[in-house]
Amino acid sequence: TSCAIPLCFHPDYPDLMCSPGSTEWSLRSPPRFSELACGGMGALTRACIGIGLSGLLAVDTDAHCLDTFTHSFSHHFPPNGIVDDNLRSTKWLHKLVGSAVLLAGIPCQPHSSLGARRHEADTRYLLAYVLDIVQFIRPAAIIIENVEGFYTNAASIFLLRSMVAELGYT
Repeated sequence: TSCAIPLCFHPDYPDLMCSPGSTEWSLRSPPRFSELACGGMGALTRACIGIGLSGLLAVDTDAHCLDTFTHSFSHHFPPNGIVDDNLRSTKWLHKLVGSAVLLAGIPCQPHSSLGARRHEADTRYLLAYVLDIVQFIRPAAIIIENVEGFYTNAASIFLLRSMVAELGYT
């Protein structure tokens, strides 16, 4: 089971608003989104496309996931907009500039009931790194998606809320 953490908006972007049930954006062109650790299925990408956003960049390190993702969504991203690379890499960070919405499916293994649930102590825990990227590109909104072990862990949620509030998101 997975859950999307509530959307966090930055107050510097009041014009990035859309009426519920509408794709009539207040901007001249649709806002662009990027997804980190897309996971292949692309549920968050599908949701963004469904409300009229335009893809800018998708990054994942799993070749099989990227094959599925590319097959489903390549026509929604610019050429070279789907990247096979580690999320800790810096080679593609410049491509995130211009993202109004950042989606991040941070790896579930640190929180999964199938694993040790070491949370922040797991080397695959990438939340702090994703939020460093948020600080770098300053998107209008961020959406963090993960498994039940993350969003039912009070310490993880407290840490997430504290970190995004420190960056100015509500």
